[in-house]
Amino acid sequence: STTVSLFFGNGGEEGILFLSFLASIPVGFLATAIIVVNNLRDRTTDVKAGKRTMAVRFGERFARCEYGLLVLFSYASLLMACFTYFTEDVYQLSRYWILLPIISFPIAMPQLRAVAFGGKDGAALNDHVGG
Repeated sequence: STTVSLFFGNGGEEGILFLSFLASIPVGFLATAIIVVNNLRDRTTDVKAGKRTMAVRFGERFARCEYGLLVLFSYASLLMACFTYFTEDVYQLSRYWILLPIISFPIAMPQLRAVAFGGKDGAALNDHVGG
């Protein structure tokens, strides 16, 4: 009952649940981006198998744009969270810790170039799915 009280009582009032939600947005975008690359890679076999993924329904160009937007929005959501939610004086020093993952953006650039802006297709996308 202590946990319930903490998270639905005082914790909820202080915004702990909202902070958890904000922190989950970039992770969700990146997880979805991995699925999009998988669907992009497998779209020709998915058509034959009768699967109706978004890459099959809307095409290669849509899937590449979707991937790019998901990756870019994962980083943009960090900026938005930092400058919209953490505005109280108590957060002034700690608000910038949420921006720490932006350091990984240079690592994401080759992935963006290869998948969203590049011409890699089929088995060539295996490196970008994670294995």
